[in-house]
Amino acid sequence: MKDPTGNYYTKNSPELNTDGYSDAEKETLAAYKATTWKDLFPKEDAFNVKAYGAAWNIQIPAKDEVSIFGNKMKDIPWKRIPEAILAKPDDFDKIWDAYQNDLIKPGVEKMEKGYAKYVQDRVKLWSADEEK
Repeated sequence: MKDPTGNYYTKNSPELNTDGYSDAEKETLAAYKATTWKDLFPKEDAFNVKAYGAAWNIQIPAKDEVSIFGNKMKDIPWKRIPEAILAKPDDFDKIWDAYQNDLIKPGVEKMEKGYAKYVQDRVKLWSADEEK
């Protein structure tokens, strides 16, 4: 992104970024008629403004049970997703079912409800500002 004077806000310019691409990356991007990886992403105007902002940025206290559940859940995908990807197609459903059970046991549904409450609280808080 450029500032009003036409200079980039960071020391990295698109040209500097593309200079670091390997030949394989440049060839792949060219096949998609793109110059940078960002060219493949949807444009900003393709996204609506969310009433809750960036949900990933909602602060959840470390001692909250939602945070504890979230930490338990992190290891499960790291184990099961590569296993599913590398498995024989005939084994996928069995691995997927085991993955789902691994998430349910420690409380994924309770965690999701907790996260939903934080998002709902944020929407309520930010919507209150709009009503004033």
